[in-house]
Amino acid sequence: AMIGIISLIIVSDKMEIGTSVISSISKEDTNKIININGIVREVINREKIVFITLEDKTGTIKVIAFKPNNLLIKKGSFIEVEGKVSLYEETIQVYAETIKIINWLPPK
Repeated sequence: AMIGIISLIIVSDKMEIGTSVISSISKEDTNKIININGIVREVINREKIVFITLEDKTGTIKVIAFKPNNLLIKKGSFIEVEGKVSLYEETIQVYAETIKIINWLPPK
């Protein structure tokens, strides 16, 4: 039993989510957890939700985040998003579970 537990720990460490490019995300990925990164092209703040347009070299995608505490997401920042792919009115989007700011641009 102990060998099985140790094997599971080793395997789970190796099962990291690879980073996807935006153009590779399709309707078939609905409900899958993905990891993407790119430049923030637009940020729309609402009371409890943030809509982010994220762009990489292959395309753009809408990212929805429920008001992350103390996370200042600015247009032009480079971020990494881990989240679940969903479909809204036939449009692919990502519900963010975690957002990391890789390169934050201060306001001008």
